[in-house]
Amino acid sequence: MKKYLLIFFIIIFKIYPHDLEHATKKEGNCIVVELYFSDNTKFSYEEYEIYYENENAIFQTGRTDALGRVVFCPDRPGSWTVKVFSQDGHGAILKIQTDQISELSKNHSLGKVNQILLGILLILSIFGVIKYFYFRRYKK
Repeated sequence: MKKYLLIFFIIIFKIYPHDLEHATKKEGNCIVVELYFSDNTKFSYEEYEIYYENENAIFQTGRTDALGRVVFCPDRPGSWTVKVFSQDGHGAILKIQTDQISELSKNHSLGKVNQILLGILLILSIFGVIKYFYFRRYKK
């Protein structure tokens, strides 16, 4: 059992730094989206695409800069979609409302403690269901 717990915690702490976070701010007429992993590693030189809401045409495409930033100057207010992705499969789809951005708005998915607790509860729930059906089958 100790071996399984050790493997579980190694997996949890290896997965955590790959959570992609972002901060959005407005500078003049432009929007700056800063992308970084949970361990503050920048999402540098990765591809992105920007779309206006309900449109299939790409408004802007390119790569993030050395600091992991995407900068675009929308031609109209509304909802914009920023898709960022890397060669190894990391990425995110961000919905940005240009009229609701303050000086700096950070978006974090879940805190580290919440992610770990959620993972533990999920695994315990799965094993609980398996154990229930296993013992139910042999009780008959």
